[in-house]
Amino acid sequence: MRAAEADYLGWPALPAEPAPPSDAQWAEEVAAGVAADLKARAGGRR
Repeated sequence: MRAAEADYLGWPALPAEPAPPSDAQWAEEVAAGVAADLKARAGGRR
């Protein structure tokens, strides 16, 4: 529901959705996940 409608009805406004992660943040998270996976696989084989 839009903030104006919520205000008209007297309802508390819903919190804004968090912004999606930037490309750099997303790439860092993916790289960290891949590195952790590879580390776990290498550790499991030895």
